[in-house]
Amino acid sequence: MARKTPMRVQIAEAMTDDQLIRRVLTGESELFENLLHKHSQQIYRAARAILRDDDEAADVVQETYLRAYRNLEQFAGRAKFSTWLTRLRSTRLVPVTGRAGPGATVPEPSPRQKRYGTNPPPISIRRSGP
Repeated sequence: MARKTPMRVQIAEAMTDDQLIRRVLTGESELFENLLHKHSQQIYRAARAILRDDDEAADVVQETYLRAYRNLEQFAGRAKFSTWLTRLRSTRLVPVTGRAGPGATVPEPSPRQKRYGTNPPPISIRRSGP
């Protein structure tokens, strides 16, 4: 006997990302799972292509979704939700690989980073007076 999908899940699957995000932000946090299912394969494949490691790629997906949930109110809707997720994923990959995913921008190194590289010596603070 085929298992029936609950009506609430069927309705959520038919919703757009923007509709789901609005509903999650108004308190229906369980709908965030639908966003996960819609985009997880894309995020995983991109992370796997860059990292070439299944476990690390899965970790990146988990961290990307955790960051997305925590920062969902910052999603402005100027781009697609999948683009925003890709950007979150890319910022997570920079520390791991030293390079970003396709289309990601990496900030210009500071003068201190240019001079000393990625592991600059600690900054010493001199105190004046007694």
